[in-house]
Order: sequence, then C-alpha cells, then structure tokens
Amino acid sequence: MRKFLLLAILCGIVLNYSCKKSVASNTGTSISFEQGGLSNFDLSAINYTGDTTVVNFSVIMSPAAIKENATITLEINDAARVAYNSTSTSLLYDSLPDSCYSFAVQAVTINAGSVSVNFAITFYHLRINPKISYMLPVSITDAEGLAITDSLQTIYFHVNGNFLSASYNDVGTKTEYSGGSSLGTVMDVIQCPAVKFFSATAPSVSAVDYADLGPEGWEYLVTVDSLTNTLVSVVPNSNITGSNGVQPLSFVVDTATYNYTAGTFHFVTHYMDMSGNLRVVNETLTKQQ
Repeated sequence: MRKFLLLAILCGIVLNYSCKKSVASNTGTSISFEQGGLSNFDLSAINYTGDTTVVNFSVIMSPAAIKENATITLEINDAARVAYNSTSTSLLYDSLPDSCYSFAVQAVTINAGSVSVNFAITFYHLRINPKISYMLPVSITDAEGLAITDSLQTIYFHVNGNFLSASYNDVGTKTEYSGGSSLGTVMDVIQCPAVKFFSATAPSVSAVDYADLGPEGWEYLVTVDSLTNTLVSVVPNSNITGSNGVQPLSFVVDTATYNYTAGTFHFVTHYMDMSGNLRVVNETLTKQQ
C-alpha cells in the first residue's frame, strides 16, 4: 500500500513538473486573434460569397514561435455581444442562431515552432434573416499557459441587417467613352453582375456594389428613411472617391430613384478616369421576392 502511495505521489510530482515545464518554456510568448478586438471590428464582418460561406481566421503567436506544444481552445462568447450592445450608439446585435453556422473544430494543438494556427466557421447565408443584425463573438478561452492578449482575445463576427438587406436583380451597364463626352466614341459596354446584395452598414444605410467594380471595393452607399420609405441619398464610398482611377470631384449622381412598392432602385452616375475619358453607369436593381 505504501509503495502504491509513494508511486502515486511521484507520478503527481512528474506530471506537475511537466506542466510547469510547458508553461515556463513558452513564457514570453503571447497569443491573440490576428483580426481580433474592437479595433478590428469592421474586419470581422461576414461577407457572403455564396449560400455557404467559410470564414478562415487565425490565432497568432508573438513575438516569437512557441517552444512547446500547446492546445488552443476557442468558445462562442455571447457575453461579449451583450457587452458590445450595452455601449453601442448605433446597431444592436442579436445572437446568431445555432442553425446559421457550424463551428466544428474549436480546439487545436499547435506544434513547437509554430507562429500561427487556423480555425474556420461556416455560415449559412440563406438561414440568416437579412433584416436582423447578428453577432457571433468567438474568444480564446485557454492556451495551456500561453499569455492571452486581452484586447485581442475576442473576434466579433457580425452581419448588419436592415429592411433593405436582400439580393437584388441588376440590369445595368457601364459605358466607356473615348474622351470626356457622351458624343465621343463608345469604346466598350460592360454588363453589370446579374445579382447584387444590399448589405447594411447602419440601420438606414446599405452598401451595394457599384457597376462591375465590386471586387475593387467600389460601392454605392444608399440611405432610405424607414419611416417614410423614401430615398434620402446615394453617394459613392471612399474606395471610389479615393481611387486613382477617378479624377477628383468628377463623380456625379445624375439619377437616383426608389420605388418602395416595386422594390426597385434606379441609379445613373458618371465620372472621368485619370485620362479624361467618360464612364457612365446605368443600373436598375429590383429586390428579389
């Protein structure tokens, strides 16, 4: 009996020493989300790429790689959403329902010498109500002795919703002229994508891709009064006005209308490229039923 007790004590000492060794060997290395924290809030917006969207994100080590293996554990942290809402002066976020996402692997063991580890969440676009703003905060909850950077411990995945949020059929063209007048030679007529999505940036403001230049980050910012269902404004975002492909102050909204009953927007805009060539965009966007 005494031999068994002594053996148990020795095993406990060895195990305790091993744990302490692991912690000590990784001393000086901290971990965080690469795009975590409120300072990177906009970077954690969910941008749909289809009916199913896989979002990959990383936990990083700094200032150097870890020296011992360690398991990083993540968890959904709805308390972070509640805390965010308590101080928000704009959108308030609901908790994203379980059926709208899949987060299968929440713990990963990383090997000594690693400087990062990747995780993934799958979001199911068609199950998410586009009129509601949702948040899915994910936090690092355990790192086997590695220091966790508090300000970057949580990543705030979110999607903004408002009554305009939906897919819209787009019938539109971008006409490229040679020279600065519509009387000049038509060099090209480019068809706009057949379907676009209005994504809320505030309760009354939505962003939608401009012409065929959505991949370049060019968007209309559309403001509609939800009480009167009237169009307030249509303006280009900063990626358009700050582009080196647009002459300063040359972007003009010629026509902007909204038919609430039909769910249809009509925008006509023009601008000059840096060579002085006119570009005219004419789009009609109709909300899908």
